[in-house]
Order: sequence, then C-alpha cells, then structure tokens
Amino acid sequence: MAAGDRRGELIHIQVALEDAPKDRQAALRARERALFKELSVELGLEALGGAEAEWRRGHVASVRSPNLRAMRSLFAHPAGRFVETLILDNPNLEMSDQVDLLGVLRPPHVTKVVVRTNDGAHRYDAGLSLGALLSLPALRSLKADAGRLDLRGTGNSGVIDLEAAALGFPLQVLAGWAFPRLETLTLGARSAAVYLAPNVNMGAGVNYVREVPFDPILRARLQVPPRFSDRDWAPKLRALNFRSFIVLSEDTPGLFEVARRGAQLDLSECAVSERAYEELEPLQRTQPLNLPATPSAELED
Repeated sequence: MAAGDRRGELIHIQVALEDAPKDRQAALRARERALFKELSVELGLEALGGAEAEWRRGHVASVRSPNLRAMRSLFAHPAGRFVETLILDNPNLEMSDQVDLLGVLRPPHVTKVVVRTNDGAHRYDAGLSLGALLSLPALRSLKADAGRLDLRGTGNSGVIDLEAAALGFPLQVLAGWAFPRLETLTLGARSAAVYLAPNVNMGAGVNYVREVPFDPILRARLQVPPRFSDRDWAPKLRALNFRSFIVLSEDTPGLFEVARRGAQLDLSECAVSERAYEELEPLQRTQPLNLPATPSAELED
C-alpha cells in the first residue's frame, strides 16, 4: 500500500473482524461503516454504481449485479483489482454485453462467476455465449442458468467446477473446449414450464431445475456426446451430474460409455424410463452411478 493511503485503518478493521470475538464485532462493524462513509472517494464507492459488494481487507472481494458502467469503473479502480467473485443476476438486455465485456477486461483474479438470467420476474431468453467466461485466466468455478446457452468455441479453460442449465441444452457444444482441470460437471435441462406457465409464482434465487413442477414431456432428452467418455477430454473429471433430463433406453449406451471412465455419474434428478432403469440398475454394482429412487412410469420407450 502506498504511503499515506487512508485505507490502512479499514484494512486493519476488516482483518480484525475475521477473528474477532462476538463482543467486539459490533464496535468493529460500526467503525467499518464510518470508514466507508469517510473514505467513499478513496474506495471508489461511486464506481460500484449501487451494486452490492462484499469487501475484504480494503478491496472488493465479491460484487453482485453491476451494470456495464459499474463493471468498467470497478475493474479500473484499485479497490476492484482483487475481485474474486462476480454474480450477474440482473436479467436485462445488456447481459450478453456484460459477458462480452468480461472477455475484454479479463479481470486477473476472478475465480468464480455466476450468471443467472431468470429470477421469476424477468425472463431473458436471448442466446447467451459463455466463451468469454471460460477463457478468463483465473476462473475456476462457473455457474450459468439461462433460457439458451452457447458454449461453442475452442480454447483451454482452467475451470474446475462447471454447472450449466438451459432450455434444451445442446451438450455437444462443450466438446470443443479443453478442460485440463475440470473435476465436476453438472448439466441441467431447463424446464419449458418456467417459460410457458405464467402462473408459477416463485421468488428470486429458486433453483428452477429442481423445484418447479412440470410435466416430464417438457424436459430435454439426455443424449451424451461421444467425447464425454474420452479420458483425454477433461482428464481429471471425477463427477458428472445430469439434472432434469429424460433418459430412455436408447440413451443408455452413451451412459455406459461415460460410466466406464470412472467418474461418479449422477442421474438422481432425471426422469428415467422403466426399461432404461432396468438396463442401468446393474451398473450400480460395478460403477459409481446414482439413479433416482424409482423409474418414471409415465415415460415410454
């Protein structure tokens, strides 16, 4: 820190809060609030544009729902140089522009990005390309939930945990990327009912893939791309989770191939036909596989 930097006391206070006993926390928080008011210019609070931020040791560690202007000013300000977590959950017409801007700014310390484009009130259904995020230098965790996702492209991504859900998610688009560090991959089929049922009344932050009731026919079929079974693709993959897909008998050969690579395969949140269930059930005795408690009797092969 440069000599005369008035953020020193704020850093001291925030370091103290990390291990402070409960009887000291109230006083420390009060002084922290006072310092934010006193140092608003030095801290670049205007750069946040009203976005919700979590501070750590005098710098912004996490920021939620920044607009385009705030993103530009925050990552150009010293207080934003160590942002680790970025949450984009303000569905609007600039969502794609925000993602593209991250590809230009390439913040060096962002390790986690969450993109959520449906909060129950706003439904952003435009195609959203995440290639700019996959290539961020420090990114290790990416969670994206949208009407349509586009992960096409090629590159080498350092992501360790990738979770994506979309309407009719095209799984094959992931095959062009190299994931030398990927350990956990979770893919979800967005329920069409989220977009088609206007009477569904659920608040922001709800996991629609898990919690919105809908007829199984509205779910996407699980068709596993051949490359998912290739050990050279994502060589460190240890868990592959599928959520809210339909699994029929003709889909099981691809799942057998994936299971043989040794990664934990989780279908517990999918609708599996009775015939597919019978074919997959013996696999549980030899391979790490989780099936739903019972098959879906309403599905016909």
